Amino acid sequence: MALLHKIKDIAIIELTEKDNRFNNNTVKILNSILDEIENDKEINALVTYGRGKIFSNGLDLEWLLSKNENVNRVEFIASYQKLMNRFLTFSIPTIAAMNGHAFAGGCMFALCHDFRIMNNKRGYICMPEVDLQMTLTNGMNEILKTKISDKSILRDVIILGKRYTANDALKYKFIDRAVEPHKVLGVSIQIAAQFALKNYDRNTFHGLKKNLYSDASEALIGNNTGYDELKSKL
Repeated sequence: MALLHKIKDIAIIELTEKDNRFNNNTVKILNSILDEIENDKEINALVTYGRGKIFSNGLDLEWLLSKNENVNRVEFIASYQKLMNRFLTFSIPTIAAMNGHAFAGGCMFALCHDFRIMNNKRGYICMPEVDLQMTLTNGMNEILKTKISDKSILRDVIILGKRYTANDALKYKFIDRAVEPHKVLGVSIQIAAQFALKNYDRNTFHGLKKNLYSDASEALIGNNTGYDELKSKL
């Protein structure tokens, strides 16, 4: 579940579940919230944060790997990737207020925001697919390559599943601030307010991000998504 709050010209998405995992319902709700924000021309910045101890633990694998015949796994991965692309290229500045762990699909979700503010006392950012015996789609790989510039760190993130604290992630430049736990949301809103004052033209902002992240964007929404090995696990 996710809720939308508004403070003047700032939209705040509150992730309200214990683990904030992604399933069909999560994707549907977040798409609906983004639609509402897009239709409100008074909104000039977006903050996403998790209630409790976890920002997001990624995909809802218990649901995804169940024997439920109504679960179309490949279709879900495609819908998740399209949602990630919406955040990646969203038409206003976006900030992930990372209150705690951001694992796997939750890590990619955070990276799809323009800026990341992370709790410096609790939580790791991590891609643990090597331990889950799962590969990544082309789009998922491109998100990581787009947002993590140090190639040796990128190697450790993807193929070793290394966990990073906020201070380590700040050192390697894939988050922007590491702050005290009680300041995560407040600092994120303060930064969002500074961006909101700019009142960026939405078409321009979207176009700039779409071009800047073109490799990731095209891979996330394209037909050649690299499902083959992933499907063998799913």
